[in-house]
Amino acid sequence: MRFVMGSEAAAAGGGYTPERYHEMLEQAVYAEEVGFSAFPNSEQHFNPEISMTSAPEVLRGYLAAKTSTMRLRVASFPLLTFNHPLKVAEKAATLDVISNGRIEIGTARSNNPRTLKAFE
Repeated sequence: MRFVMGSEAAAAGGGYTPERYHEMLEQAVYAEEVGFSAFPNSEQHFNPEISMTSAPEVLRGYLAAKTSTMRLRVASFPLLTFNHPLKVAEKAATLDVISNGRIEIGTARSNNPRTLKAFE
């Protein structure tokens, strides 16, 4: 059996705090130490009530350096005009090299009206 620990860096009451990013990253590193097999989160924009992870590939770069066995999963990269599939593939391939083959990605369409409006 495998266990996965994910987070979207939501802060209490919604909104963004720099501390919440640091807490989430510390939790992910600790999750590997206690045996969790993967850490997923998704790319989210303008949705502070549930998520503040607008650049999951940046988080993955940090976690690739701080962990050694945990699978690093981007649960969804929205494939909208601002995330061309080739650009997503390039980011994922670079992260996969840096992490020694531990990157997993998923794709999605955005269903957040604020994201769709902001990025047209």
